[in-house]
Amino acid sequence: MKLPERPNWTNELLSLREKRAFCDGIIRCSNGETFAVDRCIIAAASSYFKALFLNVLDPNEQNHEVFLPDISSDIMKIIIKFAYTGEICGIDSTNFERFIRAIDRLAVSGALEICHQLLIDSLNIENCIWTLKLSGLYFAPRVIEKSMLFIVHNFATIWRNSNDFYNLTSDEFADILGDDRLNVRREETTYEALMAWISFDFPKRSRSFGKLLRLVRFGNAALTFIETTVMQNVLVQNDPRLRLYIDRVNRVLTDIHIDPVPSKFDVQLHPFLRPRIPKDIIFVYGGWSTASATNVIETYDCRVNKWYTAEGYEGSKPRAYHGMIYLKGLVYIIGGFDGRQHFNDVRAFDPKTKTWFDKGCMNTARCYVSVALLNDYIYAMGGFDGLIRTNTCEKYDHVANQWTFVAPMNHNRSDACATAFDGKIYIAGGFNGSEVLQSSEFYNPEADEWTLIANMVRPRSGVQIVTHGKYIYALGGNNGQMRQTSIERYDPQENVWEIISNMRTSRSNFACVVLENIIYVIGGFNGVTTISAVECYDPSTNLWQDMWNMNLHRSALSACCVPDLPNAKEYTWLRRELRHSFQSKSTSHLSNSLSS
Repeated sequence: MKLPERPNWTNELLSLREKRAFCDGIIRCSNGETFAVDRCIIAAASSYFKALFLNVLDPNEQNHEVFLPDISSDIMKIIIKFAYTGEICGIDSTNFERFIRAIDRLAVSGALEICHQLLIDSLNIENCIWTLKLSGLYFAPRVIEKSMLFIVHNFATIWRNSNDFYNLTSDEFADILGDDRLNVRREETTYEALMAWISFDFPKRSRSFGKLLRLVRFGNAALTFIETTVMQNVLVQNDPRLRLYIDRVNRVLTDIHIDPVPSKFDVQLHPFLRPRIPKDIIFVYGGWSTASATNVIETYDCRVNKWYTAEGYEGSKPRAYHGMIYLKGLVYIIGGFDGRQHFNDVRAFDPKTKTWFDKGCMNTARCYVSVALLNDYIYAMGGFDGLIRTNTCEKYDHVANQWTFVAPMNHNRSDACATAFDGKIYIAGGFNGSEVLQSSEFYNPEADEWTLIANMVRPRSGVQIVTHGKYIYALGGNNGQMRQTSIERYDPQENVWEIISNMRTSRSNFACVVLENIIYVIGGFNGVTTISAVECYDPSTNLWQDMWNMNLHRSALSACCVPDLPNAKEYTWLRRELRHSFQSKSTSHLSNSLSS
């Protein structure tokens, strides 16, 4: 890495040094190799050398020699080049730790910041724990936070695949287990990781078991698991205090299971009930509710299976039959209809700041629009402009903030749905103005052309299409006579659709997202009324499960998953803590004002 806008004359400075021109200082390294340097340049780059040259060495000497017994010549060569050019070259996994130790000791200005960013940019499953430990040694708060965030967000993969996991100290492991952001679908995973860490050095680490066990959030674990696995653990059985603790966990969870009233979820009294913050949050926007369009945003916390009405929706006008895409930190709302007007406008919501932005308008109005994201381009396909159902398509460049037409589809479609898969966009179903469609096709952006593929088994308008694994799924929709429960699956390799399962509730014009490898279907119209019902499908088991309903009945809504929100807590069950904190501060401020 290098500093931005590196001036050309730095090459000349390096060339002069190599010729020993204007050099008035010598640096001798641990292996005896020496480097002639310009004291002014080295002092400007290093606070250590500046203090040394100004305050320690005799200013009357013509050649100032500094001996560095703990820094080797290969590392010093990199530091000197950085001082002269602003470049850091020659760093790899074999010398990075020695380099960062040297620049930390010599207080090399700017180099630490570059190294910190390099550590952050290179975080992966294998090195994240090493990075966390290294950044703690050299007090790099930003690297500590980023590496910890990477660890908790990828914990399930890390503990199974990283050898460094077993090098965590008890305190380091406690920090991870105690983090609200620990990304595990179920706490059985947390317990399994704890037992693997304990078993690595059982005689020593078993002494930490009690402290670490209390950091497992058993509120998100199955009762049968606690009864058959945790309670039977020999470390629990041999410790009377742990037996009492797990007995209490079991009693509380059994009571909640029998009668799940909100007052029993007291996380202050029972910290093991405290839910974690999910890494990905479902956002739902707009739709048709109570005979009119709405602009209400709801978010779904999958750790507690609850929906919450989010702040910030007031900044956008109500709309239904629109598209919704998450891209680069923003949620894009595309086209739609409010009961009077068909929209071509696009608005973007920033979930971090809860603010709205106007974006470039599409070239044509589109309600019942199909949208998909591919290679950081948003595609809008088909729809209804108030007069005709169209086959036109356009794509949005978020950098240029501009829409451009691409090749039209083979069929006019509104109320269809699209998804990205293997570098292409697939679209299926819809309504052409006279009939509900069975056809499907894909778009190849490299060739800018659409190709028809096998028809779905059943015609579907108001359908949802999602990608999961190596298949494309078509769910529900209206076949022209009734709302459907059936779902079918498309195999791109075989070019075949097949019926595989049925939802519990018939619906069309609903929303659908994939979260943690589970397909969620949300709201919609059941043929009689708009609904708030939510259910989810696990393709690995071919099973459906009813989930908690939304707060608002709505159809013609849209949804997307928003990942890695720094303020995710504000959209989850734990947001109540933020409200209580704000209320406490407000009450305290009012009391102080009244008493003054």
